[in-house]
Amino acid sequence: MPRRQRCAGRRGGGAAMSRRMRRSALWPIVVREHGTELPHARLLEEMASRYGAQLRAHLDSPGEASLLAAYEMGKEMVRSRLSPEEAMMFHMRALRMVEDADAMESDRFLMEVMAAFGAAFRALHARVEADETLRRNYRKLKHALGDTLEAINSLQESKDVLAVAHQRRVAQLAVAIAERLGLDEDRLEGLRVAASLHDVGMMRVPPETLARPGKLAPEEIDLVRAHPQVSYDMLKDIDSPWPIAEIARQHHERLDGKGYPLGLAGEEILLESRIISVADTVEAMISQRPYRAALDIATALEEIRKGSGSRFDPRVVEICDRLFTRERFTFH
Repeated sequence: MPRRQRCAGRRGGGAAMSRRMRRSALWPIVVREHGTELPHARLLEEMASRYGAQLRAHLDSPGEASLLAAYEMGKEMVRSRLSPEEAMMFHMRALRMVEDADAMESDRFLMEVMAAFGAAFRALHARVEADETLRRNYRKLKHALGDTLEAINSLQESKDVLAVAHQRRVAQLAVAIAERLGLDEDRLEGLRVAASLHDVGMMRVPPETLARPGKLAPEEIDLVRAHPQVSYDMLKDIDSPWPIAEIARQHHERLDGKGYPLGLAGEEILLESRIISVADTVEAMISQRPYRAALDIATALEEIRKGSGSRFDPRVVEICDRLFTRERFTFH
């Protein structure tokens, strides 16, 4: 179901970001390029050397080795304590995509970074089948790509804590359901990434609309209902091993064909989207929102049971119910 969430704004220009970073312990790690100091550059180069060494002999150029290193740096960023601003700078240096810190203030920048990682992965993908050593590491690369996309998306947390937390929790529940449905490891990884990005289109909805209690105006409802298509439009240019854009677009479709935005029905809806639909509904209901208190899990489970066979996939509902009532599933 569409959720309305409070978007906590925290924006600042390049000068403000520079002041924050000068106070950081990481500030001394800089180099100069075109007369401009770039934070983290030496650390980046050290990481590229360390992570790229294991496959360097199987790649045609140092550039490709650097791409491999970039995927691993996604994991490093997830584990690190870098602030969102510092992490953005880290990836900006890695990709050499922008030269002005102000460019990082736009949502478009984040999507361009995701697209760049996807394009890099596609370049590597073409050589996998012909190289056994590379093929053995391919699963690791895909997992690293997923971590990187999620990490970049998590930079939005400085602007909308609830939205990012919601997507993470939906991903946890969706993967738990999918494991019990028997999805293989590759599809589980694709589901994890898609669920972590499924509501990225909500960033186009004004914060006041998301946070305001009471009934929305018709035009506001239309705007909220447009978010699956907006998510698709934002994600479709990311080359990835999984159909993450399509999964995101279909997560509000219904089994009976009365969903949106495409009006798909039954097996026309991707299984991953059917899983996210249930996980999304449950997580939204049991989480506190600015306009209402959190509901209990029994109420949420009753809601998906009522929609079983019409709105939701009965198999997914059954497993989700069992996770909470028998297996004592908890979010972490």
